[in-house]
Amino acid sequence: MNATTSFTKHFLFFIALLIQANSFAQNAAADTIRRQLAELNPNSPTYLDTQIGMLGTLFLSIVHTNPEEALKVSDQLSASLKQKGDSVKYYEALYRHKAIAYEQMGDYTNNIIYLEKYAEALNRIGKSDGYAYVDIGNTYYGFGLRVLAKDCYKQAEIIFGKEKNIPGKCTVHNNFAQIYMQQLQYDSALYEMRQTHSLRLNELKDTVIAGDSKYLMGACFQNLKQYDSARFYYRGVLNLLNSSALQAHTDHVALQEEYAGAYSRMAAVFVIEKKWDSAAYYLRKGIAFYEHAGYTRRVIYAYAGWAKLYLGKGIADSALLNIRKYETGIAGSNNPDGMIRLYELYAEYYNSQNDKENYYRYKMLFYMYNDSIKGESVNEGNLLASGSMMQLKNKSRIEEQNVALAQQEKEKVLLFALSGLFLFIITAGLFFLFQIRKKNKLIQHYNIELEEANATKEKFLSVISHDLRGPFNTLIGMSNVLMNNVKVQKLDMISSNAEAINESSRKAYVLLDNLMQWVSLQKEKINVNKEVLQVNAVVEDVLLLFRSQAMAQSITVQKEIHTLSILTDKNLFQVLLRNLLSNAVRHIPVGGTVQLCVKSSEKNMLVVVQDNGNGIDEETLKTLFMKKEHTSIARKGGGLGLLLVQEFVEQLGGTIKAENIPSGGARFTILLYNAAVENSGQIETQRDTQLELIFTADEKEKLSVLIREIKKHEIFDTTELRKCLDEFDTLGSPAMKEWVRRLALAVYHANNEQFTKLIRLAE
Repeated sequence: MNATTSFTKHFLFFIALLIQANSFAQNAAADTIRRQLAELNPNSPTYLDTQIGMLGTLFLSIVHTNPEEALKVSDQLSASLKQKGDSVKYYEALYRHKAIAYEQMGDYTNNIIYLEKYAEALNRIGKSDGYAYVDIGNTYYGFGLRVLAKDCYKQAEIIFGKEKNIPGKCTVHNNFAQIYMQQLQYDSALYEMRQTHSLRLNELKDTVIAGDSKYLMGACFQNLKQYDSARFYYRGVLNLLNSSALQAHTDHVALQEEYAGAYSRMAAVFVIEKKWDSAAYYLRKGIAFYEHAGYTRRVIYAYAGWAKLYLGKGIADSALLNIRKYETGIAGSNNPDGMIRLYELYAEYYNSQNDKENYYRYKMLFYMYNDSIKGESVNEGNLLASGSMMQLKNKSRIEEQNVALAQQEKEKVLLFALSGLFLFIITAGLFFLFQIRKKNKLIQHYNIELEEANATKEKFLSVISHDLRGPFNTLIGMSNVLMNNVKVQKLDMISSNAEAINESSRKAYVLLDNLMQWVSLQKEKINVNKEVLQVNAVVEDVLLLFRSQAMAQSITVQKEIHTLSILTDKNLFQVLLRNLLSNAVRHIPVGGTVQLCVKSSEKNMLVVVQDNGNGIDEETLKTLFMKKEHTSIARKGGGLGLLLVQEFVEQLGGTIKAENIPSGGARFTILLYNAAVENSGQIETQRDTQLELIFTADEKEKLSVLIREIKKHEIFDTTELRKCLDEFDTLGSPAMKEWVRRLALAVYHANNEQFTKLIRLAE
C-alpha cells in the first residue's frame, strides 16, 4: 500500500467519524430533552411554559432525523399550547409542524394538506398568514402545478395587502413573474417586476435589493428582443455589483453571486447582435469576478457563453470544446435549466455542421426535456408530483430489499441475475436506439415535406400580394382624384371617377377570386396544367388590369401579337405577364411606353416586354436571377420578385433573360420551348367562338332553370356564378355550351353589358 492510498483511507475514515459524532451529538441532545421532560414537576407554576419550550426544541432536533417521532411531538406540543390558550401557536404546532415532518418523510400529499389546514385555521381566528399560502404555492410550483400555485399566491397577495406587508407583496410579485417567464409571457412578467421594483425603491427604500428586479427585467427585455433596454438594466445591476452599498448590505453574499450573472447576460445580448469583441469582454470580466469571489461553480456557465460566441462566429471546433466543458461542469448537478441549455447548444452546433440527424435528435431532446420540466398541463403536473412522491416513499424500501437480496442470494444466483440484467439492458438499449433512429428519420422526412409546403405557401402569398397591389394602387389613386373633384364640385369628373373606381374594384375582386380558385386547386405544390390558349384573349385579360393605372400616368401600353395560339398553363402564364407589365409600368416615367410582343419561332414561343424608362443598373443586372430562398423574397416587402418569375418560367419549360436597350429602357425576354401550336386547330376554335346562338324550345326551358338561379346573384359574385355554370348540364348542345362559355367570360371580366345581353338572349 503506498502513502497516498493510506492517507486517503485515513482521511475518509476521519470524515465518517465526524459524521457519526454529529449524529451522536444530536441523539444525545434529544435524549437529554426527553429525560428532562420526564423529570418535570407537573405542580410547578412554570411547568406548562417549560414543557412547551422543551417540546419545541425536541421537535427541531429530531424532525430531520426522525420525522415519525416528530409527528407525535407536534401532537404533544399542540395539546400543551391549547391548554395555555395560545391559539396561533397551537395551530402552528398542530398543522405547520406536521407539514414540515411530512415533507421530510417525502409525503408531499400530506405536506400540502396540512399547510392548507394551517392557512384555513388562521383565517378562522382572524390571524391570516400570507406566507402560509406562499409556502403552499411554492410546493405546487415545484411540481409544475402553476394554476394551483397562482391561486395560492393570489390569496397571499390579498392578506399582504390588508397587512401592508411590503416584503410579502414583493415576494408575491416575484413569484408571479417567475411563472410568467416560464410561460414565455414576458409582458406580464415585466408588469410584476415593475411592481416589485417600485415597492423596493419607494416603500422599502432599498436600492440594493431593487437590483434583483432590474436583473429579471433585463432578462424579460432580452427575451422580447429589446436589446437596448436589456443592456440598460444589466448595466444597472453591474453598477450595484461594484458599489460599496452592496458590500454593506446584510444579504451581500447571496446578492453578489446573483448580480454577477449580469456579465453573462450582457455577453449573450452582444452575441445575438454579433458584436463579438464586446461579448468576449463581458465573458472575461464575469470569469475573473467568479474566480476572485470564489464562485467556481458559476464559471461553467461561461463555457456556454463562449460556445454561443464561437457558434455565431462559425468557429465550430472551439464551440464544441466549450460545449463539452459545459456538459462536464453540469454533470450530476441535477440542473434542469442547464440540461435544456446543453441540448440547445448541441442542436445549434450540429445544425451549423449540416448534420441533420444529430440536429433533430438534440432538438427533440430539447423539446421533450423542456416540456417535461416546464409543461403547463395540470394533469401532467399531477403525474409528475405523484411520481415524485411515490419515488421518495419507496426509495428506502427498495434499498432495504436490495440489501436483503444481496445477502440472501448465493454467488451463482447473483451472477445469473447480473448476466440476465446485462442482456436485458443491451436488448433494451438496442431497441431504444432503433426507435430513436426510426423516429429521427421520420421527423427528418416530415421536416422536408413541411419546408416544401411552407415554400409553396410563400409563393402563393407572393403571387396574390403582387397581383393585387396594382389594382389597389389604382383604386387609391382614383379615390384621391375623386375626393379632390368632390371638393371643387366637378360633377362630370365625379361620375367618371366613380365609374373608374367601380370598374377597378370589380376587376380586383375578380382577380382575387380567380387567384384563390387557382390556389385552392393546388395541394402540396404548384402543378402545371398546359392547354391550348388564344394568345390575344389571354393578353387582353391581363391588359384590362393595367389600363386605368396606365391612363392615370399617361403611359402607353402597346401589344404586338404575331401568333394565334399557345400551349401553356393559363394561370402561370398570366402571372408572368402581370408581373413583367407591373414592373415596367412602375419603373418608367409619366408619358412612357411599354411594349408587349408575343410571337412564335419554329416550335417555340417568344414573349418580350420592354419599356423606355431608365433601365436596370449594371450591378443589379448581374445578380438579378441568382438563386435565393423564396421565403426571403416573400418577406422583403411582399412582392412576387423576378426570382419567382424565373422559377415559374422554368416550370413551364423555358428561360428568361433581362437586358438594357441601347436607346434607353429595359427588355425582358421569355423563351417557352415547344409552346407553339398549329394554326389549323386554332382557326377551328375561332370558328367555334363565332357560333350563332339559336336555341330550341327544350333548350330555352332548360336554360330558364339556370337563369332563375343566376339572377339570385350579382355579376361580381363570381364564385357563386361559376359554381352554377360548372354544375349546369348542357346535354351536349353546341349552342348551350357556347352560351355558357360566353357567360363565364362575361363574369370573369365583370362585363355587365355582355352579361345582361346573354341573359336576355336565352330568355
